[in-house]
Amino acid sequence: YAMDNKIDTIVIGHNNGWKQSVNMGEKNNQNFVQIPFNMLINQIYYKGQEHNIKVIIQDESYTSKCSFLDDETIEEHETYLGKRIKRGIFRSSNGTLIHADLQASYNMIRKAIPEAFADGIEGIGLYPRSLSIPEFIGMITSKGGC
Repeated sequence: YAMDNKIDTIVIGHNNGWKQSVNMGEKNNQNFVQIPFNMLINQIYYKGQEHNIKVIIQDESYTSKCSFLDDETIEEHETYLGKRIKRGIFRSSNGTLIHADLQASYNMIRKAIPEAFADGIEGIGLYPRSLSIPEFIGMITSKGGC
């Protein structure tokens, strides 16, 4: 996918110990905690190197709380410019709504590559796509890799 779309950098959000003390209900805990994310990240990194694609592992701290649309610095604040108003929806300081995960993803890119959005986001070829874990694993392990 990355090669077909001329993607030269992949940013992966990661937090050490993020699956510790997970409490999503017994069945969800069993399904989620067993997913070997470090193995998946290592495979993406390996495939990236193989195809000259830079892979950046980025700490996710404060990316969900700080407002991308307000260009808020990504750090701890006493009060934040935007707010997650319900599951999946984030509201910026001027009331603009954005999907919360997309908002956090843009902030992760901003943390990893500070100049990525220096000229704004208009015309940027970012097309986030939701994939199931099996679909994603199939994509990176298929012929051609990344």
